[in-house]
Amino acid sequence: MNRLLLKVRPALNIFFILAVILFSFIGCEKTITIREVLQPGKRKVSVILTDGPMDLKKVLIDVQKVEVKVDNDDEDEDDDDRDDDDKDDDDNKQKDEYGEWVSLDVQPQIIDVLQLRNGVELVIGSVTVPREVEKVRITLGSQNTVVDENNASHPLILKNSTGNFLYIKIDDDDCDKNSSNSSEELRIDFELSKSIKYMDGKYYLYPYLVPFSNEGYGEIEGEVLPEGINAKVTATAGDGTTKIAIADKDGDYKIRGLKEGTYSVKFEATGKTSKTLTGVIVKKGKETELQKVRLD
Repeated sequence: MNRLLLKVRPALNIFFILAVILFSFIGCEKTITIREVLQPGKRKVSVILTDGPMDLKKVLIDVQKVEVKVDNDDEDEDDDDRDDDDKDDDDNKQKDEYGEWVSLDVQPQIIDVLQLRNGVELVIGSVTVPREVEKVRITLGSQNTVVDENNASHPLILKNSTGNFLYIKIDDDDCDKNSSNSSEELRIDFELSKSIKYMDGKYYLYPYLVPFSNEGYGEIEGEVLPEGINAKVTATAGDGTTKIAIADKDGDYKIRGLKEGTYSVKFEATGKTSKTLTGVIVKKGKETELQKVRLD
C-alpha cells in the first residue's frame, strides 16, 4: 500500500485508529460515548490500534508517545500529492511547511498487539485539531518483547530506518468521519505477519503499519471448524497482496482493511488439510460473510 511511509517493508499484524487515538475492545465491552461540544472549525480525531495475528503468545509493543501532524494550510488540506513531498526527517521539528505535530494525551504503555485481532480495537487516545491530519507518528520505547509458544520471553529488536519513530501517511480515504459531531477515527493496522522476522535465533521488528477506514475498505468474516485449532486465514487479492487473521478459540475470524476487489481465501492449521475459497467479492464499507469451513 503506497500510503505507508515506513521505509522498511519485510514480512505480521497490528492496527491503530486515528481520530483521537483510541484502543477499544470491540465485541468485548460496550462503549459509552460522551458527546462533546466543539468550537466551530474544530474536529476531534482518534487513533485506534487493531489486528495482530501471529504464531506467538504475546507481542508486547512499548508505545511512549503518539502524535498527529495537522495540515497548516486550509486551501491545500485535500492535496495528497503535496503531502507526499513531506519526508520523514522531521523528528526534531515541531512545525514545518507541511504542518505541525500535535500530541495525543497518551500515557506510555506496553500493548499486547496479539489481543487486537478479529475486530478487537484499542483506542489509544484522542485530540481536538483545527484541520486535516496528514500523518501519525508513534514513538516506541526499548521494552519491545515477544513471548513464544513455550512461554519464553525474547527481546524484539527494532529495525527501522527512522529510528524509534514510526510514521504513517494518512489519506482522505483512511478516515471514518462523523459530520454530526465533527469527529474522525483513524485506524492503523500493525501487520505483525509482515512486521516480525525470526532470524538466527532472534526476533526483529520491521514495522509495517497500514491505515484503513471502515467506510473506504471492506472486510471478510466467518467461522472455521473444528474450534480451537488456531486456524490461519489468508485473504489474497488479485495483485498478490495478502492479509492474515488467526481464528479465535470458537473458530471465528475477521479480516479488515481490504481494498475492494476479488479475493481467494485460504484456511490452514497444523495437522489439517488446507482449503481455499475463490471468487470472494469484497466491497467498500461492507462485510462479506463466508460459509463455514471445516478442516479435516
